[in-house]
Amino acid sequence: MRMLTIFYFALARNFRDTSSLLQMTLLPLLLILILGTALNSFFQPESLEPVAVGYLNEDRGQAGAYFERFILSDEVKEILAVRPEHSLEEALSKLREGEYAALVHVPEDFSSGMLPAGKAALRVTVAPNLAMEASIVGNVLDSFIHGANAAVALQQLGTTEVLYSYGGAAIVEQPLAASGVMPGAMDYYAVTMLVMIIMYGSLYACYGMRESYLDAVGRRIKGSPVRGAEHYAGLVLANVVTVFLQLLLVLAITGLVYKVNWGDNLPLILLIAFSLVLLSISLGTMVAMVARNEMVAGGVLNIFIPVSTFIAGGYFKIASPGPVFNALQHLSPNYLAQTAIFNTIYGGPVTQTAFLLGLMVLFILVTFAIAMVAERRRLA
Repeated sequence: MRMLTIFYFALARNFRDTSSLLQMTLLPLLLILILGTALNSFFQPESLEPVAVGYLNEDRGQAGAYFERFILSDEVKEILAVRPEHSLEEALSKLREGEYAALVHVPEDFSSGMLPAGKAALRVTVAPNLAMEASIVGNVLDSFIHGANAAVALQQLGTTEVLYSYGGAAIVEQPLAASGVMPGAMDYYAVTMLVMIIMYGSLYACYGMRESYLDAVGRRIKGSPVRGAEHYAGLVLANVVTVFLQLLLVLAITGLVYKVNWGDNLPLILLIAFSLVLLSISLGTMVAMVARNEMVAGGVLNIFIPVSTFIAGGYFKIASPGPVFNALQHLSPNYLAQTAIFNTIYGGPVTQTAFLLGLMVLFILVTFAIAMVAERRRLA
């Protein structure tokens, strides 16, 4: 009951601050509308450029030759910009550096596994942040695999001298709406601005902890029968509920009014957003406890959040960040949440989404632990 009482009064204090409530709700909606309208043309490509693909063929058998003839055909070249490689390590290095969207590797046992056993496999490695390009590569390769499977099946049925011959005309060019495959400007900035405003929710924790935990009011509460854990949990819970209710409002308005595509898995998106709320509040709490000064803590957060948003590509898309910048992005809470949400909406790698959620949970535990250690040192 003591914790719930603290939670109630902290929540009431947050909602009495109408200026912050309006800013946290209207600012992202305004930014989404302005950026989504002004930059819409940059997110609607008129034509699709061929996808850069690395290609390594270590098979010298018949099936490997058939596949090479297929992937280097003129029809496939209109969709895939295939660049032959001679070393697996060098090809993987180029993939990591962003030169390729995917790497197609034909192992040396490809022919012996396919003919006549039919148990061969192409090895395809895709860049985790290029889901659309990876899908294009997969669909092109499927057209070869289906034909090869048919040839193997005929051979197993007893047909002699079965040859795989790619005759072309399997890829038909048709207009396709990109709304369900890649984000438009409104969709993109709905995610990035929502994530940014959640991060600004850390200021609730920063200023709330200062007023109710570090100042005179907090010292008087410390002299009461209220336990430290009850006091701490009540304040954190009030800030979490405040920010989460605001993000629900932004989600509803962008979906109903702006017609933003939030995908088919809204529960997972809410889980990712809630995890980011916890991370944001834990970050604000940690900075407040370590700095013990409202001006210093607020200044640190007001610098960190725009920088984190920029690193994550929140203001504009970063096409090929490179290995060093990509590693730096994984230190940005904005990047972790944005990528996880985009993966959920547009069918990105599930394993990467789980990994990013795991990193967010780790950040939450670390920041809360640092905040608790700083608070105990203050009392000591």
